[in-house]
Amino acid sequence: MNRILSKHRREFVLLLVTVASFGCSRESHPSSFGIVRFASTPQPLATAALIASSKGLWPSAAGSHVDVTEFLSGRLILDAVLGGSADIGMAAETPLALAAAAGRPLVILATLTQTNQCVWILGRTDRGVTSPQGLRGRSVAIYEDTLSEYYMDQTLRGVGMNRSDLKQINTLSPPQMINALAQDHVDAAFIWQPTVAIVKQQMGAAVTIFPGPEPSTGTFNLFTTREYLQKHPDGALAILRGLKSATTFVNSNREASIGLIAPKLGLDPAIVRTFFDEFTYRLSLDNKLLDVLVQQAQWLSSRGQMQGGKDAAFFRGCVDPEPLRQISPDAVTLR
Repeated sequence: MNRILSKHRREFVLLLVTVASFGCSRESHPSSFGIVRFASTPQPLATAALIASSKGLWPSAAGSHVDVTEFLSGRLILDAVLGGSADIGMAAETPLALAAAAGRPLVILATLTQTNQCVWILGRTDRGVTSPQGLRGRSVAIYEDTLSEYYMDQTLRGVGMNRSDLKQINTLSPPQMINALAQDHVDAAFIWQPTVAIVKQQMGAAVTIFPGPEPSTGTFNLFTTREYLQKHPDGALAILRGLKSATTFVNSNREASIGLIAPKLGLDPAIVRTFFDEFTYRLSLDNKLLDVLVQQAQWLSSRGQMQGGKDAAFFRGCVDPEPLRQISPDAVTLR
């Protein structure tokens, strides 16, 4: 009898060891990664991060957690990460290209969100700014060193104009644009969601929203410094895991996701629903990222903000695909 029981115990222990070994053969999650200071922003481009915070999807362990701070824009997030007040953040391609070309020690880890129309033109209807041609002789607001400024120049070029054809260019933050348009201080603005929806909600037919002659392709990208990645690779993996879980949730739960991010954006879910599908929520690293970075470099070079020679090979050196490849191999198609 005792020999039979001993045999059963041995078989049970063997079963436990087999199950444990199977579990370890899958993606390994570090038990401790420290405190990661993550910089986010209340924008649709950052939907995955907003969902991760709302749903509690950030990894945590004893002595380890993700500490989230929100900033107005990706440009300010870039300043925070490079300045040392945040560890990892997100930004669109314009500020990243400018920083990389200036030799700042950043490294891009993943693209979180893509869209074919990131920036929209908001024109005061009573000033006749209802198409790109209506910008001539008008006062325009942009958010400097971002896709807002880039798209203004692309739009002007597309309709045979340049900056000298405008009455005035005003450098304003997105919240300042809302007031400037409403109070008739500017005739038009180049900006992204949710500012577009907020202005439309407040001004109604008094504002016309339209694209330029070319689409405003945009990406929102996860980045950190080379020093942080070298010293804290598990911190970067923790953020990527949280974003992976959040992206999976977003793509399987559209209405729930809209309900979760609406309060973060300060909008009614019905309004968020009108632009939610303008974005593709997917972790990736592909050559499209290099393409848009090169486009930004060409624009910045034409304006004297960057020396030439910043091609795809240069920006490939600013990307590290290994952390994303560890948690989602199929997401990396970068050559």
